[in-house]
Amino acid sequence: MVESIQNHIDDVQRYAASANSVADMAGRALRAVNAAQSSLATIPKGGQAAARAAQAGADLQQLIASTRRYQQEARMAARRMRGA
Repeated sequence: MVESIQNHIDDVQRYAASANSVADMAGRALRAVNAAQSSLATIPKGGQAAARAAQAGADLQQLIASTRRYQQEARMAARRMRGA
């Protein structure tokens, strides 16, 4: 029983670490999208592509926020399991 709980705790901790990696990579992608958006805004007829880049940036921000929230929930779950 204790070993099973520890296995679940380990799984949740791995999930939290993976979520951290996803959020970090999404943050890098967001910075690249923001740079592309700035460049596209200076190009004649680049407005439509800049708008798509802005939407991609918004989607990435949502992904980062959700991933960070799930990561926090995973950490809290691991703490609760340790206390069980």
